[in-house]
Amino acid sequence: MEFDAFTAGVSLGGLRSKNDIKLLICYMLFSVGQPLSKDEVLSALQEKGLANYFEINDAFSDLLSNGNIQPDENNSSKFVITEAGKLIATQLDSALPISVREKALEATLSLL
Repeated sequence: MEFDAFTAGVSLGGLRSKNDIKLLICYMLFSVGQPLSKDEVLSALQEKGLANYFEINDAFSDLLSNGNIQPDENNSSKFVITEAGKLIATQLDSALPISVREKALEATLSLL
């Protein structure tokens, strides 16, 4: 597996691939089923040491510019997953280790 992401602050078993980080953000938004702010996503992933702060920000920006996520209609500081993002989340979620998926959801739900 090719590692192309910064690893500072990432725990053992955390994500070291930019595409995996994007996938995890899509998975989180899809699984939680409600809008999340960028800060909530950052907090959840950093709390569990799943990804580097700067890589999360880059992934979030890429997903937004590619139309995989978008601002929520009712609250522009929160984001929702688009149909394109849902496709990514459902087709590729098994590419992420189950432990990573569980930690991300646990941290996100505790924030909410």
